[in-house]
Amino acid sequence: MSSSSCATHTCNYNDREEEVCIICEDPLSPRIYDRVTRKLFICCGKEACLPCADAMIDDSSTNSTNNGGKLQVLCPNSNCRKPVPQTDEEQFALAKQIVDADETSACYWAQSELANMFLSGKCSTEGTDRVANEDSFVKYMTLAADPRHHYAPSQVSLGQYYYRQLTESSSGGGGGPP
Repeated sequence: MSSSSCATHTCNYNDREEEVCIICEDPLSPRIYDRVTRKLFICCGKEACLPCADAMIDDSSTNSTNNGGKLQVLCPNSNCRKPVPQTDEEQFALAKQIVDADETSACYWAQSELANMFLSGKCSTEGTDRVANEDSFVKYMTLAADPRHHYAPSQVSLGQYYYRQLTESSSGGGGGPP
């Protein structure tokens, strides 16, 4: 089974142990792509159940650092402990930094997160349009969906995107796939 190498570890979705909350260690929902009950920490790719993540952020006094007068919540992963992005701009910057470190082998969760930010328009910069964002979505989600990662959520997202493109095209709602 092949995998890619990040700066801190090897990335392969199938090598992951049973998915548990990084904070309470309860099993996480087995759903393929669950944003309703999970919080992804983009810095390390670990996940927490939403109640734990919310409680951690609400009780930032025990899990934070003071950075120039600004209180920053730290990732609960003891191997990471980086500041958790608080805004879409910070989330985008961190995902882009991880992906830009080595685009071909960057960690799949950062590629997937970056792709989703482009598609949702959360990272639009001046001068970018919907087509440019969709092109970026396809680029990064294709990297994340690479079969070497065995990362089903990205494969599903990419498949759903192309399916929507095809159904919109056949119903006269827009152009075909990019």
